[in-house]
Amino acid sequence: IYGLFNKISLVNFIANREKCRICGSCEKVCVSEITPYIQVESLECIRCLRCKEVCPEEVFVVKKGLR
Repeated sequence: IYGLFNKISLVNFIANREKCRICGSCEKVCVSEITPYIQVESLECIRCLRCKEVCPEEVFVVKKGLR
């Protein structure tokens, strides 16, 4: 149910795919069982931020405000 609010959230979670080395660290810790660097904006993503915590390349960014 958390993912339903992704599109209207005041907190934007973004993946900079250009920085990604596709190491798989984010996939291993994803509780939603998605591929975060590709599907970070999907309804399945609950924004637990585990992928951000383990990413060695700092691919994931959290920004505040409307899109």
